[in-house]
Amino acid sequence: MSRFAVCLLGMGAPSGPKHVRAYLYRIFSDRHIIPLPAPLRIPLACYIAATRCRASKAKYSVLGGHSPFTPQSRAQCEALAAALDRRGRTMPVLPAMRYASPSIEEAVRTMRDGGVTDVVGLSQYPQYSLATTASCLETLERACARAGMRVVPVREYPALPGLVAAWAEALKVYLPADNGENRSHVLFLAHSIPLRCVERGDPYPAHVAETVNAIVGALGRPVEWSLAYQSRTARGSWLSPSAESAVLDLARRGTRRLAVVPVSFVTENLETLYDIDANLAHLAASAGLRRFARVPVPHAAAALIEGWADLVEGALRGAT
Repeated sequence: MSRFAVCLLGMGAPSGPKHVRAYLYRIFSDRHIIPLPAPLRIPLACYIAATRCRASKAKYSVLGGHSPFTPQSRAQCEALAAALDRRGRTMPVLPAMRYASPSIEEAVRTMRDGGVTDVVGLSQYPQYSLATTASCLETLERACARAGMRVVPVREYPALPGLVAAWAEALKVYLPADNGENRSHVLFLAHSIPLRCVERGDPYPAHVAETVNAIVGALGRPVEWSLAYQSRTARGSWLSPSAESAVLDLARRGTRRLAVVPVSFVTENLETLYDIDANLAHLAASAGLRRFARVPVPHAAAALIEGWADLVEGALRGAT
């Protein structure tokens, strides 16, 4: 007899300053992040973690020493379990992080000890990418295979109605009554990835565009908007335009009010709270933008949680 559980898959975040270096090492030792043979990738990951550790700790110190990623993920698991229970689908929902604790391997051990046989792998990243969802699912499938469990993956949901509704409702609060008079603009941001990933067939930019178009369509009113990419982490060619160049261009064009929407995230994290709220906001002010507002990630929105419950139910129907 099958017994199901859900793993909510994410990259995770270090729980404190002493865990930052190990967290960075795990990221850069992932072959999906640095596609080199292990004899080259592992020493390089050690070097990158060592050289970036101090700067990363400084960023986390601005947030009080840690990220809200994990607490918000735990709360999402509790909310999703409650939503499934209301639908008669009582099952455990566990956070499972690729690079931090609680890790995917820890979650699998907990499920195995609880008698789980089938695991719905639900990514926290709506837009599929090799560097996020693919890496998480591959790790989950490997750990579950060792434990004798089956994985039922949910790979992407860029235009999930619940996700779109959650973002649209959050954004509406920041839209002025008259776009033209206020010279306002909505800047959608997604985490950038190297162009080499896109050339290998990564559907991420197409999924990002799908999410953005769905949100704009759900607003029920015309808005001036554009899309840019944030948090580039290495040299080479990445998706463009960058968030910084987009903000400077908007300032030159006379934009006065800017609402920023980080559509690739479902929890707050270093990229939203530091890269946008601190760095990008400072750049916008220096460039003369009168008002810069970052739309909060709707991590606890009922529409998002119910949308996830829909995805889990669909996965369960397909698995039986």
